[in-house]
Amino acid sequence: MELELAGKKVLVIGAGISGFAAAKTAKSLGAEVTLSDAKAEKDLKYDFAELRQAGIELVFGPQQKNLLEGKDMVVVSPAVPVKVPIIKAAYDQGIRVLSEVEMAYELGKSPFAAVTGTNGKTTTVTLLGRLLASHYTEAKTGVGGNIGIPLVEEALRVGKGGAIAAEISSYQMEATQDFHPHVAAVLNVTPDHIVRHGSMEVYQQMKERMFAQQTAEDFLVLNYDDPHTRGMAERAKGKVCYFSRQEELSEGACV
Repeated sequence: MELELAGKKVLVIGAGISGFAAAKTAKSLGAEVTLSDAKAEKDLKYDFAELRQAGIELVFGPQQKNLLEGKDMVVVSPAVPVKVPIIKAAYDQGIRVLSEVEMAYELGKSPFAAVTGTNGKTTTVTLLGRLLASHYTEAKTGVGGNIGIPLVEEALRVGKGGAIAAEISSYQMEATQDFHPHVAAVLNVTPDHIVRHGSMEVYQQMKERMFAQQTAEDFLVLNYDDPHTRGMAERAKGKVCYFSRQEELSEGACV
């Protein structure tokens, strides 16, 4: 599925790094863009001059439902829970809601290798990026996501013929439905972000969304030592590969 933005009216919720990138990308691809944040502009640490110069409408403060009038889609920043009223209203009105991660996937032309887990994501993705660069070259390797670099910018920069190493958090998965990495890795799942997600079960479900769209042609790498991740193999659609520090796994641990 390729995301068509030319001529669309896009509302971006959340003026963080991902929100900035989503707004600028959508505008550069021909969309009419509004960026909204529930905070007052004076309470935000960013300089909005670049966005204003690009012709992006900025709305700060309480987010009323009229923000959704005429909008074709809503892009949600990771810091914004999907349970906030403006996002719930978008769902109720049948407006497409997507994350910056989903936006990156649908605009990207190269395969994604995505990593999630409660701990160790950044280190793993950094090393993964270096491994991919040794094969594809640095110019054709993207590293982004929760690591602090907008994934959508990396996906567009790399274009065709490369690969994207993506650090994915549970927050980024809340508004993601179609993200389909060719390789997905889940390092571990321990109690975290329960206030945001409501329960350990929902937190794990957000992690599992990362590989929910995979097919038999894809790969899922799981930590065999963690019972939460080991059990994910039962719901995997791609080829499962394990890693372990405790068990001796044979034949590359792929089944």
